[in-house]
Amino acid sequence: MEIVTTAAVTARIKKIDEQENDILIKQLLENAKAAIFGAVELHNKPIFPCRYEVSIILTINAWEMATKAFILRHYPGTNIFEDDGKTKPFDKCVSFITHQLGKEFLPTQESIELLYKYRCEIIHFLGQGIEAILYSLLRPNILFFSDFLKKYFEIDLSDEANLIILPIGFKRIISPIDFLNEKSLEGNAFVRSLIDSIKKSAQALADSGFEDGVLCNYKMHIEKEHNIKNADIIVGVTQDKEKATFDVDFNKKMRLTSDTNAQVIRLDEESIFRDHFFMTYTVLLERAKKEIEGFKLGQKFNKLLIKIKNDENLFRKRCLDINPRPKSIYKPYYSELAIEFLKKEWGEAT
Repeated sequence: MEIVTTAAVTARIKKIDEQENDILIKQLLENAKAAIFGAVELHNKPIFPCRYEVSIILTINAWEMATKAFILRHYPGTNIFEDDGKTKPFDKCVSFITHQLGKEFLPTQESIELLYKYRCEIIHFLGQGIEAILYSLLRPNILFFSDFLKKYFEIDLSDEANLIILPIGFKRIISPIDFLNEKSLEGNAFVRSLIDSIKKSAQALADSGFEDGVLCNYKMHIEKEHNIKNADIIVGVTQDKEKATFDVDFNKKMRLTSDTNAQVIRLDEESIFRDHFFMTYTVLLERAKKEIEGFKLGQKFNKLLIKIKNDENLFRKRCLDINPRPKSIYKPYYSELAIEFLKKEWGEAT
């Protein structure tokens, strides 16, 4: 008679549990993929009623199965079942993963929670015309989902289906900017609540160092249009951030120029010498010798240097005295434009 030890029985039970666990993970992932493919395919149909309602329900369904598969795969000691036999609520699964993965999962968490908020209150958003906002939330979420499967399950959805479809339609492409105005928010507490949640999520991510928020990024080139009939978007600008519907962050990179038509701005002294006038006379000479063919010290250079020192975009003095006087001690600095000036004028100077 075969004697079966307690250890052997425990090992067999453990093996059976691991096999059942693997089967459950596989089923969850297969269903998650089916749900996310369905969400994308339905969204991309030319004519489909309740496009965003159905797509977002399927997307959240995909996340719910993927998060539970993640816990089973990477934290097998964690029970995903409640006492009544049902699995843990979705929001608890997301919170658990955020606690385990930390800061790197924050953008995904914010994106999921915003879509989940919409899904749980869909009835209040019906017919409100916020499709552009929903698209801008859904698109990055799909990418988050794809990255999640690839990173934690070695599943590359792009290997199974290429679901990139260019936005061709009968109207110009829409932007969430069209909907983030005072008129679209009047009289609807649920739309205002969703937009407030988006703003809070975006701010939370920005405070944590994430440049990409939970919405699609839209890049715009702005030109002055005299005939507003030709304009796609008409914008009213205010300097009062409290009155503004949304805040536009301008690219603050700039280039000093002598163009009298250029925008006038004001810089503090520290940033002027740190970012623009950072070359000493020695560095200027070293750069000139390396970058200008035939460059040498002499009368020709001295004439050009006088011109450089007469142009405040090329040359600045930094006085050591906090209240500079005519004879104050100062240190000369040159901007990058000084090198460009030398390159341009060297061949023309006599």
